[in-house]
Amino acid sequence: MLSEFDPLAAVAPPTLPRTSWQPPGIDEVKPSIALGVACPFAHVMEQSAKRVQELVENLERFSAVEDLLHQTLDNYGIPIRTVTRKYNYVASFSEPEPGILNVDEDRDEKLTKGGYPDRIATNGFATLALVFHPHMSETFAMACEGLSDWRGHATWLVYFRQRDDRPNHMHAYKVGNQMYPIGLKGRAWITADTFQIVRIESEIVHPAPDIQLLSEHQIVEYAPVPFPKKQTTMWLPRTAQIYFNLRKHHYYRRHSFDHFMLFSVDTDEKRKEPILTPSREGS
Repeated sequence: MLSEFDPLAAVAPPTLPRTSWQPPGIDEVKPSIALGVACPFAHVMEQSAKRVQELVENLERFSAVEDLLHQTLDNYGIPIRTVTRKYNYVASFSEPEPGILNVDEDRDEKLTKGGYPDRIATNGFATLALVFHPHMSETFAMACEGLSDWRGHATWLVYFRQRDDRPNHMHAYKVGNQMYPIGLKGRAWITADTFQIVRIESEIVHPAPDIQLLSEHQIVEYAPVPFPKKQTTMWLPRTAQIYFNLRKHHYYRRHSFDHFMLFSVDTDEKRKEPILTPSREGS
């Protein structure tokens, strides 16, 4: 007896691939990890904290040339407007009181927010690694997810999330003269041998409708930067990407840093200003 079963009827109807203008969420996709490898969480946290403390202690002030690519995107992630900028970037770290960290970032001494694309300034890429500083880490819930790989190097994956019962001193948006603290959650890639942070991916825990911020996703990659005159090498952000939905617009930004210079108040090293090219706007 012939069956009337149609094998094609058991096949699910075709669907369009999922299209998104930003990367998958932190909790949606987890990188692959090595099976059967236990994570020495306490040791990872202790050593990575030391690396960040060394950064703050040794990096009084540094400058760099920053290239910015800013795009307004449609709902499918296609750029509908592109703007580029080049800045002289300066960041300085200080600890005026035990337990209090100050980080100041500046781009061109006379530049106002009107000089930023869509009047939006984005900062904090040099400080995102401070999540692992002892003064900051206590405000986050953290867990080691396992041993992974980043560009051929074994790395520990550490997940972090802003705690609701602790103050948020890490991330905020400034609108006018008012600050709006925004909690972060994310994942860090920490080298298994030297415990240097090589990559951090983060997003906001909750939308902030008061300022029309629905989403934000950052991807920051760090690399060793040698300073021969100081006989030291430091891990600093080389690229930072940010996707954010603000004021009913989708935005993408890519910050690239180069030509680093390290200096302090007692140095006799003079900073050579880079030549800035005119900004370009297009559609």
